[in-house]
Amino acid sequence: MSYFTVDNRTLALICQFSCVLFVTFSLLQPLAALAQSPSLTGRWILNAEISTNAADELKGIRKSKRKKHRDPPPANSSDPTSATQERYWQHANEGQQWQRSRELAHAGPIQRLLESANLEIVPSENGYLFIYADGYERQVAPNPGGRVFTASGQEIVESQIGFTLAYVKEPMLFLETRIKEGGQLLEQVSLSDDGNTLTIHIEIDRRDWKWVAKVERVYNRAPL
Repeated sequence: MSYFTVDNRTLALICQFSCVLFVTFSLLQPLAALAQSPSLTGRWILNAEISTNAADELKGIRKSKRKKHRDPPPANSSDPTSATQERYWQHANEGQQWQRSRELAHAGPIQRLLESANLEIVPSENGYLFIYADGYERQVAPNPGGRVFTASGQEIVESQIGFTLAYVKEPMLFLETRIKEGGQLLEQVSLSDDGNTLTIHIEIDRRDWKWVAKVERVYNRAPL
């Protein structure tokens, strides 16, 4: 009787150990596939010819609060300066409208992502460090198990843009950011088969914008 009890316990331990190995392998497999050559890491140069023109995509996107224009005083036909005053108020209102239109493409910290002519991705302890053209550094910690949340919450990283959840869904790296000003930033990072082209598809949905902006940034791997 004692012999069968020990054997059953051993068998149970073997089964538990096998399950742990299976789960661990399943979680690490996506990250391992992404880490294999070709790799995201390296220096990248923007291919402006095939990338989306961010300024065109964001033109007129911002919701402007309606401001009450100052109306010109009632014209007095007997007053020789009435025509001059009318022209003054007209130009003043046009100037206000022009100043607002200049701000429509303003995207806050996200503007760095949309204007960076080069990009460097280096490996870090928990994932990757994205370094943009102006020196801005952005840490991401991809969860190899997909879009899940761990107890430690290390897959969520705070930056100037907001709180970013990073995860791997083979063969792409996904970045979901809750923007601090309100809204959501989605990024899909993928590599070409030969590893020489990096494509980042960006979608920005902000509460103060009229539509969801969609921008695609295509980078070529920089020569060594």
